[in-house]
Amino acid sequence: MLFVITLLIFIGASILHLYRRRYHGREIVGHISKMFLIPFLYTSIFLFANMHEIVLQLPSIIVLIAIFYTLGDLLLLFKKKAILFYLGALSFLLGHIMYIVYFTHFSFSFVAAFVGVMFSLFFLYRYLKKVHSKVPGKELPYLLYGSGIVALTIAVFSFFSIEHIIAWLFAFFGVVIFGYSDSRIVYNNVGYEESSSFKIMLTYIIANIFLVLAIMQLNL
Repeated sequence: MLFVITLLIFIGASILHLYRRRYHGREIVGHISKMFLIPFLYTSIFLFANMHEIVLQLPSIIVLIAIFYTLGDLLLLFKKKAILFYLGALSFLLGHIMYIVYFTHFSFSFVAAFVGVMFSLFFLYRYLKKVHSKVPGKELPYLLYGSGIVALTIAVFSFFSIEHIIAWLFAFFGVVIFGYSDSRIVYNNVGYEESSSFKIMLTYIIANIFLVLAIMQLNL
């Protein structure tokens, strides 16, 4: 029952937040609803496990992921202040690192990791080229911002195995969509203004849903 209630709160907060982003409702509504997203989504993992009597692997890491992502969401509410933007980016980086620890706990393949490196470097090059065209000489902060999702992508590739193929597919889709969402934030920040906040938040929510599904699948 608690699992269902938690999911309903998450779904309700997501709809409310996306509605605010799409139709430019009251800012306070957007701020409050955003802070409900990650805590309730990741709490559902523990309630799901409890409901099915599953012993979660590395539960403390899951908690840290939720904390760092929530803190990142909070700090990025004030992204017009550079220092808070960078602290928010750092918080997300720490969350990504926790995911790296989590996924590689289950499996690790150097060959798959190498494929992940090649895959990531291709998109990182395109990302930095686009940033450079707008802010030449000021790419370093954006490189650091993108490095977290690059590391997470490599980690997702590295835990590829037939045994965990469903979880891996969830994680793969999650990290690709996460990368898309993060890159839109940066492109808007450097002056492209090509993506709406609605699209950015929608992809962010979907990415986290896929990553949570990966965690759940790994523990079944």
